[in-house]
Formats: sequence, C-alpha cells, structure tokens
Amino acid sequence: MKRRNKPITTLLAFILMISLVGCGGQSSVISVPELNIPTEGSVLPEISHNIELSTDNLPTTAEIYKFIDAPTNPEKVLDKLAKKFGFSTDAKTEDFGDFIIIEDAGMMIDYETPTGTWSFRDKSYDKTVSHSLPSEKDSATIARTFLMENDLYHERFSTETVVAKYSGDEADKTYSPYCHSVYFYPTLNDKPILGASRIVVSVGEDGKIVEVLNYYKDFVSCGEIELASPMSFIDGIKANRYSTSINPKAISSEITDVELAYWEDAGSCDEQPYLQPVWVFKGTSVQSDGTTETFDVIVQAAKNVVNNDEILSQS
Repeated sequence: MKRRNKPITTLLAFILMISLVGCGGQSSVISVPELNIPTEGSVLPEISHNIELSTDNLPTTAEIYKFIDAPTNPEKVLDKLAKKFGFSTDAKTEDFGDFIIIEDAGMMIDYETPTGTWSFRDKSYDKTVSHSLPSEKDSATIARTFLMENDLYHERFSTETVVAKYSGDEADKTYSPYCHSVYFYPTLNDKPILGASRIVVSVGEDGKIVEVLNYYKDFVSCGEIELASPMSFIDGIKANRYSTSINPKAISSEITDVELAYWEDAGSCDEQPYLQPVWVFKGTSVQSDGTTETFDVIVQAAKNVVNNDEILSQS
C-alpha cells in the first residue's frame, strides 16, 4: 500500500479541520474527500438507461462517521493475535513499514500498519487435494463461533454468505472444494456498509480454521452531512460515469429504485477519514439473449465533496 505524501496528508488534515468542529459534539460535517469507488476496468454497454424514480421519502441528510486511527502500538495487537492463533514464542516477525508479518509453523499473520486490518493464513493446509468439508450451514456456525470465542466478532457483521473455494482441474476430475469461506458483511442503522468492509473465515476439513481476513476499521459518529439529491446524478448514470454492476451484454435497462447505504474505502484514515453515505440505484437489464439481470449503480451521496484532483493541485 502506498502512503500519501506529506503535502497531501497535511492538506487533508486542514480540510478536516475546517469542515468538522468537534467530532464528538453536535456539529455537522460540511465537506468530505472523494470516495474511491472503483469504476476502472469495467466494460460498459452503450445503452441509455430508462430511469423512473420516486425520491419523495428519501432523506436529505445522513449521519456520518469518522474512522478511528490504527493503533500506534501494533506490537500489542499482534501479540494478542499470535496467541489467539496458537503461535509459539519463537515465531518470526518482520517489519516492512506499512505491514508486519509474523510466521510460525506454516502459519502467517499479515498486519497493515496504516489501516490496522490484518489476515491470518495457515499455509500448511493443502489446497491441491480433495477435502471432506462441513456443510455450508455448519461452516457458517463454526466460523461465527470461532470469531465470538476469540473476541474477533462485531455485532454489525450480521449478514453472512458462504462460498466454496475450489482447486484442481475439471478435465482430470481433480476439481474439488478445499474450504468454505464464510463472508460476514456489516450493516449500520439497517443500511449495508459496502466497499472493503468484511470479515472472512475459511473453514477447512474437520472444521479447521485455515484463513481469517479482518478487513474493516472502527469508527465514531460525527454528526450529520447534507446529501445531494439522487436526481442530480441522473445524467452521470446515463453517461456511465459511475460504478455499476450491469452486464456488458445488456441492450436495455430500467432503474426504478434508489436507497441509502454506506461505503468504506480500503485505504488508511489519512487517505479517507470518513465512512460516508452513498446512493445505490437499483435496476434491471435485458441482455441480447433475452435474459434479465438486476444491477446497481453506486454514487457518493455527500453534497459537498472535495475533489482529489483539487487536493493534488494545491499540494
């Protein structure tokens, strides 16, 4: 992960100072930096969206949250993690600045110092052979129990999805699952948190925990922020300027709903200080073969956004 250079970080800090008066008080956030919602690499169909929305009951403001800085003493965090995963006192630790790696007996913990996010992997677990796995339901129970018993679970991660991971080749009949990865996704005030935020626990043979991904940052409330009207993004949606999951083979589409959610960027608090609201436009597309699919378009919802190009030009 690349860190921002000092002028940009300093300017962001200045923007925060003038846009927020006392995060713990009654003040509201006035302006926020751009979100990093991926749009590059998508192959988009050349169609015009038919958009029919009712925005009468949508909010004009939303609560906003400030991320808590990563711990300044990661050694204490890593010591606790190493004990949870059964590392010995002889474990090898390497500090690479932006990340720290601990290895012991085929196991590895990778800790990102700018964000405080981390991962655990059991590299000794053989992914190339067939394994007898617990059912998806049992895997989800095993994963959740492991998190709760080790004080790694947060109640906002209430949505779970189980995905089988495969290895091998279908041609020689070696293609088989080696683990069930249980994805825990968060909600906040009954609204989904999209983006990087998730916990993933991979359950292998006999319920063995073979991987844990802890990809989220904690945050505190910072009052409210004014929202841009969803209708102000209609032209941009029609021009395909925003992040969308639409099928590249779509020949027509209709967008009929929009709702508020939150977005967590993957970067550090210096790069993006806030958990911000986003508008999620929902629609249905028709493909060239006549099939239909649902899709969404995600747009930063804040009314006053500080453009990152402006930050760079002033640094």
